[in-house]
Amino acid sequence: MMAVLALVVFIAVIIVWNAVVGRNIGEAMTLGFLSICVFAFIAGPSDEDSVLTMIWASVSDALTEEIMFAALAFVFVSYVLERTPVLTKLVDLLNSLLGRFRGGHLYTTTVAGAIFGAIAHIGAAITAAVGSITIPWMKKSGVKPEIAATVASGLAGFGVSFPFSGTMFILVGGLVAQGAMESHEIVMPLFFAGLWALVYRLIVAFWIVRKYKIPAVPS
Repeated sequence: MMAVLALVVFIAVIIVWNAVVGRNIGEAMTLGFLSICVFAFIAGPSDEDSVLTMIWASVSDALTEEIMFAALAFVFVSYVLERTPVLTKLVDLLNSLLGRFRGGHLYTTTVAGAIFGAIAHIGAAITAAVGSITIPWMKKSGVKPEIAATVASGLAGFGVSFPFSGTMFILVGGLVAQGAMESHEIVMPLFFAGLWALVYRLIVAFWIVRKYKIPAVPS
């Protein structure tokens, strides 16, 4: 019962600090962790270990998990791609190929998000990094702000669609541990799932272009 109560408080602290107080998610997660530590002290030590030893052992175990490394690596890659000219060059390249079509900026944004998502795998980072370049560009080209925001926000789904996302690591770990499937039997279907997500987003972009009569990118 103590563990369930600790989980409820952990989630409540994160939601309140982030959504109500308006602080960033990093602070909210830190406060949530501290609230868990408070419950650990209330529950008392486990076996012969002290509470501090138990907390440190839990943190150490979490930091050595493959999923934790993958998440940290993806955040780092997202930051690098966002801070270097790579993403800008990618948008320029895609624009040279797709900009000639009606609504080419929407297609460019979608494909750029898929490529970025296949590398970074962090939904918020994909939308923020790609959207920071393509949303002002789409608005300048005459696309309504709400349409530009809708297209960019849809890019976040690519983060969990393509391998090797954090979701995929959890799925692979669970199925392989159960002996249900081998890792190579999971990666390929997930890759095609990511491609389907890209095709679906392109179909949505095509519909938006036709519905709102969005022209080609001005030369």
